[in-house]
Parts: sequence; structure tokens; C-alpha cells
Amino acid sequence: MKKSFEPYVNLSFIPSIETSDWSVGRAVLEALCSADHRLMPEKVGNSEPLKTAISSIEECAPYWARLDDVSRGGIEGNADSFMWKRSRAIKSTGHVMHRFRNKFGDVRPTWLIVRADPDRKVAWSDLFTALCGVLNPVYATLHIVGAAEQDSKNFSASSVESFGFDDHLTGLPPINLKRKGLANLSWLNYFGHDLQSLLDVPALTSAGFATTIGEKGVMLQLTSNIFDVIDNFRDFSSRREQLRKIFAPAVFRVNDEPKLP
Repeated sequence: MKKSFEPYVNLSFIPSIETSDWSVGRAVLEALCSADHRLMPEKVGNSEPLKTAISSIEECAPYWARLDDVSRGGIEGNADSFMWKRSRAIKSTGHVMHRFRNKFGDVRPTWLIVRADPDRKVAWSDLFTALCGVLNPVYATLHIVGAAEQDSKNFSASSVESFGFDDHLTGLPPINLKRKGLANLSWLNYFGHDLQSLLDVPALTSAGFATTIGEKGVMLQLTSNIFDVIDNFRDFSSRREQLRKIFAPAVFRVNDEPKLP
């Protein structure tokens, strides 16, 4: 039986800030609920299965960043991940892996990912922008991952073997940003201060790509509507291929577009 691939919205952020304070958690959840009340988490926790049902943002506070127990060998400042899910419309999940420090002093930055059904009533780009404002990310992406991009058979061996294919599906983990570099271009991409040198803004603007230059980063958008990714993937794919050529070679691990029937 042929495998069925359902599209999903994926938001991925590598924040530059410390996220364990509840003020950050409240701001993240308020951004979700402001975008659409149907993104309000239904169950939360620090590990799966998620069993704690909640009905307000404030009820999430005890779970947002449970600190390690130093008396039991935990490291001061480390906190458990925060996870949520929603089973009713809009079906969604979220996972915040807070900054982690090991006993040798190595640091793994925070990673926040949200996956949701692609509801057309949600202003996804506004939600993404709001969360960038909260998290001041080093790098962040917003994309609808459709069927063509979920099948590894549609991509070259190098795209798969470099883990670029996987990182595009899930969002880019901080460890892979550091060790392997960027994965692929999404519909909406945020480049923080340290990555802005990758962008040739005049060339991007000249080619008709929307760039928004902020105080702390640059937003790069491929088309006017995020649903172009699934409504007309051929045109989106062609547009992305054009955009990729503006970047220096080998900036992205995925350098080919998926094969289409």
C-alpha cells in the first residue's frame, strides 16, 4: 500500500535567549492563543504521554521549565522540556527543549518546535513574527511540509545522507546548525544577527523576494501566501530553486528540488 503523506505546518526556532523563565513561556503561549484560540494547548507535561489537562495559560506555569534537582545529581540551571498537544481542531503539538549544560560546561541551545494542521484561518506568518519577537532567534523557519517533501525517494542521496532532508521535515536542531549548517529554504526564514552575512539583500530584493530587515535579524519570504507550498508546489519549487542560486554554493545541505510525477 502506498504511504499517505499529510501536510503539516512546522515552526522551528533556535532562540538566542534563556527560555526557562515563565515570563517567556507565558509570552510564547499568549502568541499562540492570540493567533487563534484553537491553538491553546489541551494537555501539557515534561515527558510523554502527556496527561495533564489544562484550560488556561497560567496552568502551564508549573510545567514550563521544571528545574533539575541538584541534590539528585542534576545540574543547576537545567530544566525539563515542556511539551503540549491538542487533539481537537486545530490539532497541534509543541516541544520546548530548554538550554542544557553538561558537567563539562558544553551548552546545547534551546529549540522550540510547533507542528499543526494547516488551517487556512490562521495567520501563520503573523504567529511566526510574534514568536520571533519573543525568542530573538538565531535562526527560525516556517513552512508547510507537503507530500512531495516528505518522501525521501524524491530527493538526491546527498540531501538525505547529509540529514538535510530530515532537518527540513522537523525543523533545524541547534546541534545540526552548529555541526552541519543550514538544511533547506522554507517558505519563511529568519536569519539572526550571526547569520545575516549569508544574505545578499540587494540581490534578493532585485529578484523579487520579500526581505524584512529588523533590528536583530532579517526575514526572507518566498511567496505571498504560505499555502502556495501545497496549492501550487511546482511554482513554489521553481521559485525556491531560483532563490537558492542567489546564495553561495553549499550554504544549504538540500540543493535539489524534489522530483515530481
